[in-house]
Formats: sequence, structure tokens, C-alpha cells
Amino acid sequence: MATDDGGAGEFRGASFTSEDFTGATFRDCDLRQVKITDSWLVDVHLSGLVGNLVVNDVDVSAYVEGELDKRHPERVQLRAMRTANDYRAMWDTIEDLWSQTVARAGRLRGHRPGVGHGEAGADLASFCARVRRWGRSIGLSASAAAGSGLRS
Repeated sequence: MATDDGGAGEFRGASFTSEDFTGATFRDCDLRQVKITDSWLVDVHLSGLVGNLVVNDVDVSAYVEGELDKRHPERVQLRAMRTANDYRAMWDTIEDLWSQTVARAGRLRGHRPGVGHGEAGADLASFCARVRRWGRSIGLSASAAAGSGLRS
């Protein structure tokens, strides 16, 4: 996440008017409290820790969370943890997901027919980015769940 170190906060509070950011990529940026108005947002892809997302005055956060829960039911399991047995079951789920992830990553590292080194590298970079996002979302959710207290 962007910090004040090394000038990373140089755009904090900045205003951009009539700028063309077509094709721009914002990676690992702190975009809290950003407001975009009267702008074209077409073919926009967002990923990361997203909360309180309002599109055209409609809060779509619950919709996004629901769709993510459908794709990753372990998110629901994580939020429902209350007892030691719940935590053990969640750990089993995490170990299963991680073993699947490691297997997929192993396939990315190898030489695949018809795939050049650059493409394999891009696949691996994409994989690493996904693991970082997954880790952030699981870590934050686990912290929230842990804060709710544990009953055996």
C-alpha cells in the first residue's frame, strides 16, 4: 500500500480536470476517499480491498461482496467462524486452497508447449498479484473474525 515514504503521497488531495488516463494502470495505490465525477468509466477493472463503492449514487458494495461470496464460498465460512472447531475447519479449507494454488503455480513455472518465457512470466506475475490480493482479503477478514472473540 502506498505510504508517505519516498514521495508516494505527492498526489494526496490532488485534483485532475480534463485529463486523459486512457490505458493507465494504478497498482498498489491508496485510493481511499477518491471521488470521480463527470468522467467516462468504460472497460474499467477494479481489484483489491474494495468497500463502500458507490456507482452513480448506488452503493454496490453488497452486490460485489455477494458475487465474491458465490465465487469463493470460503469467504462465508471465514466470516462465520466462532468456535475452535470453526477455526480448525477453516484451516483445513485454507490448506486445501493453498495446495491447489501451489500446484497451479508449479505448472506456471515449467516450460509449456507453445508458451514463450515472456508469456509464462506474465502468467506467474498475474498469479503472484492474485495471491497478494487473496492474502490481503483473507488477512483482513481473519483479523475481523479474530476480534469478534473465540468460543470453544
